[in-house]
Amino acid sequence: MKTFVHLTFAAAASAAMLATPVTAGQDDGIVVTSPAAMTEWKADMNAQLDRQLIRSDGYRNQALSAIVQIRFTLDEAGKPTNLQTLHHSGSRRAARVAKMAVRNLRGFDRAPVTGASDATYQANLVFARDPNEGTALKAELADLERARLAAGNGADVIMLGG
Repeated sequence: MKTFVHLTFAAAASAAMLATPVTAGQDDGIVVTSPAAMTEWKADMNAQLDRQLIRSDGYRNQALSAIVQIRFTLDEAGKPTNLQTLHHSGSRRAARVAKMAVRNLRGFDRAPVTGASDATYQANLVFARDPNEGTALKAELADLERARLAAGNGADVIMLGG
Protein backbone atom coordinates (compact mmCIF):
# COMPACT_ATOMS: atom_id res chain seq x y z
CA MET A 1 0.00 0.00 0.00
CA LYS A 2 1.57 3.28 -1.05
CA THR A 3 -0.37 5.26 1.50
CA PHE A 4 1.83 6.49 4.33
CA VAL A 5 -0.03 5.61 7.51
CA HIS A 6 1.24 7.04 10.78
CA LEU A 7 0.38 4.85 13.76
CA THR A 8 1.20 5.42 17.38
CA PHE A 9 -0.63 4.53 20.55
CA ALA A 10 -1.16 7.12 23.23
CA ALA A 11 -3.25 7.34 26.34
CA ALA A 12 -5.92 10.01 26.22
CA ALA A 13 -5.14 10.97 29.78
CA SER A 14 -1.54 9.88 30.18
CA ALA A 15 -1.12 11.46 33.61
CA ALA A 16 -4.07 9.51 34.98
CA MET A 17 -2.90 6.32 33.33
CA LEU A 18 0.54 6.47 34.91
CA ALA A 19 -0.88 6.73 38.42
CA THR A 20 -0.77 3.90 40.90
CA PRO A 21 -3.25 1.04 40.34
CA VAL A 22 -6.82 1.51 41.56
CA THR A 23 -7.57 0.26 45.06
CA ALA A 24 -10.84 -1.28 46.21
CA GLY A 25 -13.68 1.21 46.32
CA GLN A 26 -11.85 3.71 44.12
CA ASP A 27 -12.69 4.60 40.53
CA ASP A 28 -9.81 6.53 39.03
CA GLY A 29 -10.55 5.53 35.44
CA ILE A 30 -7.91 3.82 33.35
CA VAL A 31 -4.63 3.10 35.11
CA VAL A 32 -1.51 1.69 33.45
CA THR A 33 -0.12 -1.08 35.63
CA SER A 34 3.32 -1.08 33.95
CA PRO A 35 4.64 1.73 31.72
CA ALA A 36 7.26 -0.59 30.19
CA ALA A 37 4.63 -3.21 29.37
CA MET A 38 2.41 -0.45 27.92
CA THR A 39 5.21 0.62 25.57
CA GLU A 40 5.64 -2.98 24.40
CA TRP A 41 1.90 -3.52 24.00
CA LYS A 42 1.63 -0.31 21.97
CA ALA A 43 4.37 -1.45 19.60
CA ASP A 44 2.65 -4.82 19.11
CA MET A 45 -0.73 -3.21 18.48
CA ASN A 46 0.81 -0.65 16.09
CA ALA A 47 2.28 -3.43 13.98
CA GLN A 48 -0.97 -5.36 14.01
CA LEU A 49 -3.02 -2.30 13.06
CA ASP A 50 -0.68 -1.55 10.17
CA ARG A 51 -1.05 -5.12 8.86
CA GLN A 52 -4.82 -4.94 9.23
CA LEU A 53 -4.97 -1.65 7.32
CA ILE A 54 -3.09 -3.21 4.42
CA ARG A 55 -5.37 -6.27 4.42
CA SER A 56 -8.51 -4.17 4.75
CA ASP A 57 -7.59 -2.09 1.71
CA GLY A 58 -7.06 -5.18 -0.42
CA TYR A 59 -3.43 -4.28 -1.19
CA ARG A 60 -4.52 -1.39 -3.43
CA ASN A 61 -1.87 0.97 -4.70
CA GLN A 62 -4.10 4.04 -4.62
CA ALA A 63 -2.87 6.47 -1.99
CA LEU A 64 -5.35 7.73 0.60
CA SER A 65 -5.38 11.09 2.30
CA ALA A 66 -7.55 11.30 5.41
CA ILE A 67 -7.95 11.47 9.15
CA VAL A 68 -10.29 8.83 10.59
CA GLN A 69 -11.38 8.53 14.22
CA ILE A 70 -13.27 5.45 15.36
CA ARG A 71 -14.54 4.84 18.90
CA PHE A 72 -15.36 1.32 20.10
CA THR A 73 -15.72 -1.06 23.02
CA LEU A 74 -14.92 -4.76 23.33
CA ASP A 75 -17.34 -7.68 23.25
CA GLU A 76 -17.22 -10.64 25.67
CA ALA A 77 -14.50 -12.28 23.55
CA GLY A 78 -12.32 -9.15 23.63
CA LYS A 79 -12.99 -8.18 20.01
CA PRO A 80 -13.82 -4.60 18.94
CA THR A 81 -17.56 -3.95 18.76
CA ASN A 82 -19.94 -0.97 18.63
CA LEU A 83 -17.64 0.82 16.18
CA GLN A 84 -18.65 4.44 15.60
CA THR A 85 -16.93 6.79 13.17
CA LEU A 86 -16.50 10.01 15.15
CA HIS A 87 -14.75 11.94 12.42
CA HIS A 88 -13.39 11.37 8.97
CA SER A 89 -11.92 13.78 6.50
CA GLY A 90 -10.99 12.69 3.05
CA SER A 91 -12.31 9.62 1.31
CA ARG A 92 -15.06 7.32 2.49
CA ARG A 93 -12.77 4.48 1.47
CA ALA A 94 -10.34 5.53 4.21
CA ALA A 95 -13.14 5.39 6.79
CA ARG A 96 -14.21 1.95 5.53
CA VAL A 97 -10.63 0.64 5.55
CA ALA A 98 -10.02 2.00 9.05
CA LYS A 99 -13.21 0.46 10.41
CA MET A 100 -12.45 -2.94 8.90
CA ALA A 101 -8.89 -2.85 10.26
CA VAL A 102 -10.01 -1.92 13.77
CA ARG A 103 -12.72 -4.60 13.74
CA ASN A 104 -10.01 -7.23 13.13
CA LEU A 105 -7.63 -6.16 15.91
CA ARG A 106 -6.85 -8.69 18.66
CA GLY A 107 -4.80 -8.53 21.84
CA PHE A 108 -6.76 -6.11 24.00
CA ASP A 109 -6.68 -8.69 26.81
CA ARG A 110 -2.92 -8.11 27.02
CA ALA A 111 -3.28 -4.35 27.60
CA PRO A 112 -1.49 -3.51 30.86
CA VAL A 113 -4.32 -1.36 32.17
CA THR A 114 -6.97 -1.88 34.78
CA GLY A 115 -10.36 -2.74 33.29
CA ALA A 116 -9.14 -3.17 29.71
CA SER A 117 -12.17 -5.29 28.81
CA ASP A 118 -14.55 -2.57 30.04
CA ALA A 119 -12.65 0.38 28.58
CA THR A 120 -13.64 2.55 25.67
CA TYR A 121 -11.08 2.78 22.88
CA GLN A 122 -10.59 5.26 20.08
CA ALA A 123 -8.53 4.65 16.96
CA ASN A 124 -7.03 7.80 15.43
CA LEU A 125 -5.61 7.09 11.99
CA VAL A 126 -3.79 9.36 9.58
CA PHE A 127 -3.57 8.31 5.94
CA ALA A 128 -1.17 10.41 3.87
CA ARG A 129 0.37 10.26 0.40
CA ASP A 130 3.80 11.32 1.69
CA PRO A 131 5.56 12.31 4.93
CA ASN A 132 4.93 16.06 4.42
CA GLU A 133 1.19 15.52 4.06
CA GLY A 134 1.39 13.16 7.06
CA THR A 135 2.92 15.92 9.18
CA ALA A 136 0.14 18.34 8.24
CA LEU A 137 -2.60 15.79 8.90
CA LYS A 138 -1.05 14.79 12.25
CA ALA A 139 -1.10 18.47 13.27
CA GLU A 140 -4.78 18.66 12.30
CA LEU A 141 -5.47 15.49 14.31
CA ALA A 142 -3.66 16.95 17.32
CA ASP A 143 -5.94 20.02 17.12
CA LEU A 144 -9.00 17.75 16.99
CA GLU A 145 -7.78 15.83 20.03
CA ARG A 146 -7.03 19.00 22.02
CA ALA A 147 -10.55 20.25 21.31
CA ARG A 148 -12.06 16.89 22.26
CA LEU A 149 -10.20 16.78 25.58
CA ALA A 150 -10.95 20.44 26.32
CA ALA A 151 -14.65 19.67 25.86
CA GLY A 152 -14.32 16.85 28.40
CA ASN A 153 -15.20 14.24 25.80
CA GLY A 154 -13.54 10.94 26.60
CA ALA A 155 -10.58 11.72 28.82
CA ASP A 156 -10.82 8.09 29.99
CA VAL A 157 -10.51 6.61 26.50
CA ILE A 158 -7.55 4.45 25.47
CA MET A 159 -6.23 5.86 22.21
CA LEU A 160 -4.95 3.82 19.29
CA GLY A 161 -3.13 5.45 16.40
CA GLY A 162 -2.57 9.08 15.82
